[in-house]
Amino acid sequence: VRRDVYWAIGGHDEQFVGWGGEDLEFLDRLCTARLMPGGYAPVVHLWHPDAPKKRSGDRNRAKTNLLRAIEPEERIARLRKREQVRSDP
Repeated sequence: VRRDVYWAIGGHDEQFVGWGGEDLEFLDRLCTARLMPGGYAPVVHLWHPDAPKKRSGDRNRAKTNLLRAIEPEERIARLRKREQVRSDP
């Protein structure tokens, strides 16, 4: 994902704590962007070692479901607004 696309969709949502859900929520927003000229390529993978508590279940399932119930474009607007407030002097 190019830097401009990453920031255009609001970057990562820092409401997530620990493992679980953040990648699904991010992918929802990423699907609103054109990653390749003339099309859409939904193949993204960020490798990382297994999270130590992954076996205990998805700690962010409720948060993920709440956020994914909101249209991706609305989540993007909220995240971009949050980032703008943080970067203003």
